[in-house]
Amino acid sequence: MTGARQTGKSTLLKALLPDYRYVNLDDPALRAQLLSLPAGQVAAAYPSAIWDEVQKAPEFIDKIKAAHDEWPQTRYVLSGSSQIRLLKRVRESLAGRVALVELDPLTVVELGSDGAVDSPPPRTSPLLRLMAAMAHGGDLDVFARDLPPAAELDQHYPQAAAAWDRFVRNGGMPALTADGYTDESRREWLTDYARTYLQRDLADLASLNALEPFVRVQQVLAARSGYPVNFSDVARSASVSSITAKHYLEYLSVSYQVMVLPPWFRNTEKRLTKMPKVVMADPGVHRALLRHYGEPTGHEFESMVTAEVCKQCRAADMDAQWFHLRTADGREVDLLLELPAGFVAIEVKQATSVSMADARHLRDLGALMDKPLLAALLVSNQTRITYHPEHKLLCVPAAYLLG
Repeated sequence: MTGARQTGKSTLLKALLPDYRYVNLDDPALRAQLLSLPAGQVAAAYPSAIWDEVQKAPEFIDKIKAAHDEWPQTRYVLSGSSQIRLLKRVRESLAGRVALVELDPLTVVELGSDGAVDSPPPRTSPLLRLMAAMAHGGDLDVFARDLPPAAELDQHYPQAAAAWDRFVRNGGMPALTADGYTDESRREWLTDYARTYLQRDLADLASLNALEPFVRVQQVLAARSGYPVNFSDVARSASVSSITAKHYLEYLSVSYQVMVLPPWFRNTEKRLTKMPKVVMADPGVHRALLRHYGEPTGHEFESMVTAEVCKQCRAADMDAQWFHLRTADGREVDLLLELPAGFVAIEVKQATSVSMADARHLRDLGALMDKPLLAALLVSNQTRITYHPEHKLLCVPAAYLLG
């Protein structure tokens, strides 16, 4: 199990597996002691265990493999906040023996749940109901027919709107849902989180002589969240080389601080850019990096919607890949989700009132695709829900779609 720091991996694993011994490999003395043990002693002393912060001791994975191969009854869970070294060693040593799970911050739906142990599970968001329907050959006309004409008419909308507001202001880090936090203390927590990431995760990811160049790249990318990334421009703004900027983006990606959307193309003649689009994975951390706590900008809004859509699809184990689209004739689509059956295209507008002009890049999009266009979504702050079957276009509010 991997995921960003403070997403609740250790807490979840301890709750799910109370009979497993919990071992935190963050302790250098304990690491040295365990590495000195032969595999047989590891298996005898730890027949079932949670090995936390295992990225601190990637060589220990070989010992886990040897213990499991010789004593198949052993049961181990490996957990860590950074995947760059961990997953490389896992793929090499534990291929065919391991399942990989990624734990993201809380979704908007989860933020709207009371979190009590005896509560029913959070409901499925309209987004995931739509994606599941499209993935299994559902009819968009039938799906749209069941939607209310305005979000306020749905009994769940007040809860969804409140959860969306919390997400916009503070992001989805589980710790911030605890009682007793003020907006100011949440901002302090998020600022400290960003510092902790720099101090701890980067030590796992790379040997850097100085943090300042990385901090500059991180801040430049945060300011450009929702934009295609031109590495020459990023490098120039951060006073580093383009190669260094690419390496730093990789570090941010594999430590779950950003999500990278590659450009989609099948026809190279229509391709305008090879540049990926980068979005910050959590809007709370994003705002802390920018020191911006007021009304989100249009690109900040697009970034948080995009990240939440991808996060919900990943949490639901949806068979979907995500891209952005930009073509030579000026057509741009913020998010393109590719399912085995076809595509779901999403355009994001912060406005409280949208028109067909805002969806112009979604119209007739199917002509560019090599699979059917299953649905086109115009996501905004408009609470009215409209459907245009001739374009497979659904106009829907962000809070309703994601809550």
